[in-house]
Amino acid sequence: MLRALVKAGRAGGRMAGSQLAQVMSHNPVPGMKLAQVTKKEWLDRLWMDGIFGTVQGFTTPGSLDEKIGVGIAATIGGGMGGATLATIPGMRRGGGRQLAEFAGGWGGDMVGTSVAEAGIRAKDVMLGGTGQTGWEKMAEEDRLLMEQQILAAHGLGQYQPTDLFMQQNGLG
Repeated sequence: MLRALVKAGRAGGRMAGSQLAQVMSHNPVPGMKLAQVTKKEWLDRLWMDGIFGTVQGFTTPGSLDEKIGVGIAATIGGGMGGATLATIPGMRRGGGRQLAEFAGGWGGDMVGTSVAEAGIRAKDVMLGGTGQTGWEKMAEEDRLLMEQQILAAHGLGQYQPTDLFMQQNGLG
């Protein structure tokens, strides 16, 4: 099973890599081949996606592998989205290309992050969880805390208005 997954991942990576290379080979100069794209042009296309992917990874709650996964997925998604949108005829020169790169990168970030969140949900289920991302877990904890505070404010349930702090800290 694991070998089949690794083999499928490698094949998918090769196909994605060839598609990315094909998309990235489109340059403002028609007819330019991938080998003619300079490092400066690659950097010009991908630097913003790398920054946004890094920020997205750092701000994702959860374990280190979840942060890295989201950062990488957002970077790749942003790079592919920007490069794809920039290939639209009429968007290959000057400010139009930069605008297309930015808009496509932003959309690609969202798609990449969604893919990474699906992986995080699957990981949570495999580890015995309920299939939630870090954001969803934080929202659930906040909702439960708010319910406790509302019940305590009205003297309902097991919470007393004056004892909530003591009860939450195991002192009362």
